[in-house]
Amino acid sequence: MAGEDACYRPGMPDTVRYLHDGQAPSFLPPVEERVRLCGEALAALVDRAGPRGPGRSDLPPKVPVVVGHGEAFAHAMPAAVEIEGRRLVGMKWISGDPHRPPPTIGGLIVLEDPGMGGLRGLVSAAGLTGARTAAVSLAALRLVPARTQRTAAGEAPHVVFVGGGVQAFSHREALAALVPDASVRFVTRRDAGDLPLRDGDDVVRPERLDASLPDADVVITSVAFGTAGREIDAGRVAPGATVIATDYATAVTARTVRSVRGQTAPAGLPRLIVDDLAQFDATREAGKLPGYAAADATLGQLIEDPDDVGRAVRERPVGTTVIVSHLGVAVCDLAIGWAVLRAAEAAGAGTELAR
Repeated sequence: MAGEDACYRPGMPDTVRYLHDGQAPSFLPPVEERVRLCGEALAALVDRAGPRGPGRSDLPPKVPVVVGHGEAFAHAMPAAVEIEGRRLVGMKWISGDPHRPPPTIGGLIVLEDPGMGGLRGLVSAAGLTGARTAAVSLAALRLVPARTQRTAAGEAPHVVFVGGGVQAFSHREALAALVPDASVRFVTRRDAGDLPLRDGDDVVRPERLDASLPDADVVITSVAFGTAGREIDAGRVAPGATVIATDYATAVTARTVRSVRGQTAPAGLPRLIVDDLAQFDATREAGKLPGYAAADATLGQLIEDPDDVGRAVRERPVGTTVIVSHLGVAVCDLAIGWAVLRAAEAAGAGTELAR
């Protein structure tokens, strides 16, 4: 039929490659490459699609769907982004239910290559989400390094990681690759045998969080979905620390942000930096960041303006604390998913599904 023929333009392959949870993680690029790809995607968000043209990216806010079953959730994350000169279009679909047996969250990355025409790949997102989140955290740490007395003296940073789930593993892997001399304290109810401890690391219970903060150059929060929050008391955080929140307002609350912003700092210095302003504001309006005020800058702006705002943050006075909140943007999922798909194609791996 004519309508069906129109769907198959010349050059479009007859199949779509699918990678399941057991396959996709084995094709992840090295950590350094993941960080680079996420940095390129975050920088692309500075040049958005609009009346003047397609820009280097398009990122509508997440589209939630009412599941209607307890605390179960589902949402679509559509995006377009230019990576290495190629424009990718697709989305991440993610859903979960904290009251179901593990795994409680699952997802799928849909990848379309407009240059080729049509859908190109489907990559299971469970194993990739942790890798993407850790890559953004490490990109943030490069752009917003700690400025404590210890790091200013050139000593190895000490990281306090709040949480003990999947993100603990992906972040510890990333830190080992890019900040090999860092030591990590995990604040979690999990036992040491359930954590990715390395030489110099330790683990303490959540009740020891406040006591652990004064010795932390970097604080990364990733409290598990559906568990009780653990508020970070900014007054106990080491002056000059970089605080990275990956769990919305579960640990870094509006009060934490207000306290950090109330500390002495050069006028105009960004104190709350996010991955995307539009997504951040949409999340605030949805009530998922209660009490939060507007952000000061984005990671992409620090990348695109390294000699002005980027330098101001990197070289801020010792003792000046800064917060980074990244909520998870689909442009980074597409960037990581694309690298995984290309590697799988080269290896002839995955399942080819007929269109």
